[in-house]
Amino acid sequence: MTIGVGNLIDPIGLALTLPFVFKSDPSTAATQDDITADWNAVKGDPALAQQGHLAADPITKLMLTDDSINSLVLSKADDFEATLKQTVEFSGFDTWPADAQLGLMSMAWAMGPAFGRAWPNFRQDGSGQDWNAAAADCHMDETANPGLAPRNTANRVLFLEAALAASSQSDFSVLRYTVSGDAPGSAQEVRVTT
Repeated sequence: MTIGVGNLIDPIGLALTLPFVFKSDPSTAATQDDITADWNAVKGDPALAQQGHLAADPITKLMLTDDSINSLVLSKADDFEATLKQTVEFSGFDTWPADAQLGLMSMAWAMGPAFGRAWPNFRQDGSGQDWNAAAADCHMDETANPGLAPRNTANRVLFLEAALAASSQSDFSVLRYTVSGDAPGSAQEVRVTT
């Protein structure tokens, strides 16, 4: 079970720490009993998991504000980045093209930041900054989660864009990927600043 752009809230303890508010009155904070009631309503209907991110909306009373979601996502991204950099092969993350950084973060978002310890080929690709190989080795198993198919496609394009940036010696702070799914090399550039 997830909330706010794929943040895991199962087991319930992960949900109880979040600043939920009432949809009907976002100025009113939810209690742990309120959070538990909503969590149980969603958890009690496993069919919702296959219906998309808005399926639970009619049976819940609580929400996270946009600011809370943004804060949660940025905090988790910072934690993921720190964990990923502890994997020796990803320790050069700060020197990678922006597209490769985003591809690695996307994989971590789907599998958790410790995934790299079990992906020897991909780790080797990252260590050697072989982005064409990373594009071939970044495929996550879609058997249990068909929703990974578009992410796999996007990650492949991200690593191919990183390969193009490296081969053309482009500015690595420029994110070349676009959401429209353009072919590698035809993306519009977006400068990424930290």
